[in-house]
Amino acid sequence: MAKIILNGCFGGYHWSPEGIIEVLKRKGATNITVDDGFAPEVHGILNGEKVDIYNLDRKDPVAIQVLEEKGSKFCSSDFSNLYVEEYDENDFIADIDEYDGNESLKLIPCITEKRIRACRNIDEVVELLRRTRVFVHE
Repeated sequence: MAKIILNGCFGGYHWSPEGIIEVLKRKGATNITVDDGFAPEVHGILNGEKVDIYNLDRKDPVAIQVLEEKGSKFCSSDFSNLYVEEYDENDFIADIDEYDGNESLKLIPCITEKRIRACRNIDEVVELLRRTRVFVHE
């Protein structure tokens, strides 16, 4: 199973400075600084490169661990509600639907050799292709 971080409210995907600092510390970043302002920005140095929360993949295992351990209230900014969603990456490709910052997980079925071999006849293969949005011309 795979995990991905999403925002569950209007406003957008934003981490709190405390959440960003915790993620960067756990990743081993040094020289962590906070630029105060309307939307505080946190920066650090990791493997010789400048990093911030925008460099983190939503599937980053350290960020997911921090969010799961510390909770949404600790990790989310005033304008977000971060949460972790789980899905089967062997059967689906994850895509994010977003409206005014409110996000939901859109799962796109994958076609794998295993799924094709599980079909008992050509009609089941055609139905699998249709469900996964592969166009089939008769």
